[in-house]
Amino acid sequence: DGNYLFFDSEKEARRQFVDNMDANLQTIAKDAKIQVEFNTTRVRRYRLIGYENRDIADKDFRNDAVDAGEVGSGQAATALYELELYPSDRPAGDPPTIGTVYVRYRNADNEKVEEIAHTIANDAVRETAIAERPRFYLAAAVAQFAELLRESPHARDGNFDDVSRVVDQVHAELPLDDRIAELRDLVRQANNLDRAP
Repeated sequence: DGNYLFFDSEKEARRQFVDNMDANLQTIAKDAKIQVEFNTTRVRRYRLIGYENRDIADKDFRNDAVDAGEVGSGQAATALYELELYPSDRPAGDPPTIGTVYVRYRNADNEKVEEIAHTIANDAVRETAIAERPRFYLAAAVAQFAELLRESPHARDGNFDDVSRVVDQVHAELPLDDRIAELRDLVRQANNLDRAP
């Protein structure tokens, strides 16, 4: 429980201690857990990207004695999955969903455990443009950047130039978010280090 913060500049310290103070001090959800159950007739394989150090066993999802993450006021958590789907020309009787997302947490106000379920419709998996969903593309670019930095075998076909192109386009869509400009600079620095002799 609690927060771990890294400050690499005065600007980051200001962001955490001034701009994000409510989120750091006011917890709205305790022991928050996310679980996705995929429809095995639609999803051939899947992989959760990241969260290796926060992974809990599927059987412990509804075990409220198992510690999980806290969510502060104004904060959000994102879980990214890489999916391999069966071909779309599957039999017509297939269920119309990719799967179901479950979110379980203890309400910080009343200490009651609450669970929310939401089905993922088949048409949720579709091609989109960066302009249509810039925050999704931002999350995907950050995930790919992290995979490249840790030299994950899943990123062997990726490169920093690809990440940089996506981040540049996201920044064009969200020019007022200075964190995206900072990410763009970090990707460029990593790319330069990667090319150094």
